[in-house]
Amino acid sequence: IAGTVATHRAYILLHTSHPPRTFPSRVLSPVQLALRRHALKWNALVNFSWNPLVPVLQGRNDLRAEDNFEADSEVYDATVFADGHLPLHLASVSLHNIDSIANVIEDHLKSPEAVSEQQGAAADVHLFVCTHAARDCRCGERGPILVDALNEEIRRRKTSATTPSVIVGEVGRADGRACEYAANLLVFPHGDWLGHIQPEDAPHVLDAILDAPYIPHDNVRRPPLYGSHWIGRMGLSKEQQVQLFHHPAL
Repeated sequence: IAGTVATHRAYILLHTSHPPRTFPSRVLSPVQLALRRHALKWNALVNFSWNPLVPVLQGRNDLRAEDNFEADSEVYDATVFADGHLPLHLASVSLHNIDSIANVIEDHLKSPEAVSEQQGAAADVHLFVCTHAARDCRCGERGPILVDALNEEIRRRKTSATTPSVIVGEVGRADGRACEYAANLLVFPHGDWLGHIQPEDAPHVLDAILDAPYIPHDNVRRPPLYGSHWIGRMGLSKEQQVQLFHHPAL
């Protein structure tokens, strides 16, 4: 399954007020469509995310309805993940400010941000599982179970203050063929995508992630996370993903 992640250099998440398991099959969002048009220039992907522990902007970001949003009511907070950069958090993204938001993201991606290995190792770990049931029943069946297993394992460990925090969220349909490998797991800031993750994998996949701290600007050298479950990595072409999987750098 390695090498099936669509080539992308950044992943942009719009935060919603309800989990993707409640979304319709096709999400009709003018803000997402407008942001995607900009993202094509940066080779970035745009998706929706939800986490019950993360405060959500009060506004129109409930994607459960099948109908289109009114252009002046849809609004989100957002996060941009990109290799070599700390996460960029954006407030109140709407059609009214989408061009200025796009300029901020573009400047962020162009900036030679110096993230040290120490900063990378200390960065919070964000895990996202696709639970978009209406789009793919496999994600609807397997995703929520994995979310529960990961959260239970995190609670069991009672992560110490010296260990990076691990935050589990849910996303809409992951791009590429990731949903064929449900349950799938996106790991940031590492940028790794994993597939065929079972609930019983939760302790082992957390060990693998925490034992491999994020090293900025080392995409082509960092070994794939969690062996045969590795689908690919942000910042690498499909050819580079296959090469890294079969011939990991030492």
